[in-house]
Amino acid sequence: MSKYYFMAGADMRSAACAVGPQDGLFLYQSYKEIREYGKLPFDLTLKRIVYRNGKKYEYDDCSKLKTIWCDCQKNSLLLFLCSEKLRNVINDHLKGCEGVEWASCKITYQEEKRNYYFPIFTKEFDVMDKDNRFLDEEKAKAYTMFTIRTRFNWQVPNSIYISQELKRAIYKECLQRGIYFNEVGVIL
Repeated sequence: MSKYYFMAGADMRSAACAVGPQDGLFLYQSYKEIREYGKLPFDLTLKRIVYRNGKKYEYDDCSKLKTIWCDCQKNSLLLFLCSEKLRNVINDHLKGCEGVEWASCKITYQEEKRNYYFPIFTKEFDVMDKDNRFLDEEKAKAYTMFTIRTRFNWQVPNSIYISQELKRAIYKECLQRGIYFNEVGVIL
């Protein structure tokens, strides 16, 4: 029996958040443009986000945070933003049939700029049973990483499903900072 994991950015209270230049940008509306150019049309900036009395406050100074740069960077655009090292580990373990392309974005904090990457899925995955309710493990074995078509924004997701082998490789390279893993049963 194979194991699969739900992988998403962890909600870390003491970590910086990459923020875009505008609220309300929905990437699924820009999917074709992002795929064509291979990058976000703007840079992101790391901020310290604080919620007080139901209001959100953004601060440019992240020095009070425990973690500024993560392997999976929390962001306001709901993207699965990977460091270059994490992207490379994922790429090295893909089986070649996942239909994954990578787009990039620049994230800035003070004088430092880093490139981050997010997956774009170019094909729909047939990994569910005939009733579209349960994971079909035989079908899922063909992929190291996949999304579910019924999920919101499946082409540019903020979370993905991965094989146990890929999870082990991520841990072996110590690239799990900012990532939440949850073992998936047969129900998704």
